[in-house]
Amino acid sequence: MTVPEDNGRALLQRLQQPLPAALLYVAASLKIADLLEHGPRHSADLSSQLVTNPDALYRVLRGMVAIGLLIEQADGSFAVAPLGLHLRTGTVDNVRGEVIRLHESAMASHYLLNTVRTGEPSFQRAFGESIFDRFGRDPDVSRSFSGWFAAGV
Repeated sequence: MTVPEDNGRALLQRLQQPLPAALLYVAASLKIADLLEHGPRHSADLSSQLVTNPDALYRVLRGMVAIGLLIEQADGSFAVAPLGLHLRTGTVDNVRGEVIRLHESAMASHYLLNTVRTGEPSFQRAFGESIFDRFGRDPDVSRSFSGWFAAGV
């Protein structure tokens, strides 16, 4: 849905979407689409492999179902929905790096006032390392960051 940029309601609607953004970030960061590449898996199995809290992961996977990233099967296992395929690494239309870059940049922006007051980079404050070090470690995020940086944004 396209909402005119001059519509104040459009700004408020964006502020009301933190949970879908966080679910996308978790899915991208944990590489959920990659883990489900060979078929549906139960949350306990995924949790064991990821070393996460099983109950928390189950609830987050259900949230990913609600926003269309995953499909919950009749047996309680989870599979990647067509939308979630865009988070799979190594694919042409992979937006995984973009999701992580955008979300982590947004998280760091919460420290912008601190940056103005102290001169400390907001990304450094949020993550304990420079944006170049963080984004350089993940090939998908590095490609997204390089493309964004080259575009002069």
